[in-house]
Amino acid sequence: MTMSKTITRKTGSGGSNKKRTKTFIRTLESKIQKDPTKSVRKIASELKVDRKTVRNEGKYDLTLRSYTRMPKQLLTNALKEKRLERFKKITTWLKKNHSIVMIFSDEKTFIVDTVLDRRNDRYIAASTAEVKGTFRTKHPAQAMAFGAVVSDGKKIPIKFYKSDEKINVDTYYKTLRYQVLSWLKTNYPNGNYVMDTGLCSGSHS
Repeated sequence: MTMSKTITRKTGSGGSNKKRTKTFIRTLESKIQKDPTKSVRKIASELKVDRKTVRNEGKYDLTLRSYTRMPKQLLTNALKEKRLERFKKITTWLKKNHSIVMIFSDEKTFIVDTVLDRRNDRYIAASTAEVKGTFRTKHPAQAMAFGAVVSDGKKIPIKFYKSDEKINVDTYYKTLRYQVLSWLKTNYPNGNYVMDTGLCSGSHS
């Protein structure tokens, strides 16, 4: 069967993006360099273009991407030098005591309320009326747990505190003294371990 009509491209389709000119790219790059914290929405509004155009320009022509800003600790030169000095001492000590294992511990508070991430938690629906919300209580039930792991892969049993139990220095001391230390003595009778924790400082070797 022979087709009598040829297929042609629709007029206006397939052409180059008139907004993506060298002048536009330079203008966009200048705006970003002047204020990298400005949102894509704001830049698009100032340039009177669609947000998708700004995103595509940044991604494909300028090889840039919008990232979420994260809080970081301010480290002065003195703090950096002190950390480097401590790191060298620890590294040297570990090389001389390669049979020593390290214990890393932390505590975590669990609550019954759903944790909501306003940026990443989404709900696909036809309208906002269909979106199911998350609910919070004024004083949600909670429980604190203490756990620790060893560098060789072993795990110390998790300690759960009672909801009405007061958590203070004495509470942590009892946990370390009667639960963690007893477990370490059973599993490492030679005392070849050190503990790295924010609860206490020191070592046992």
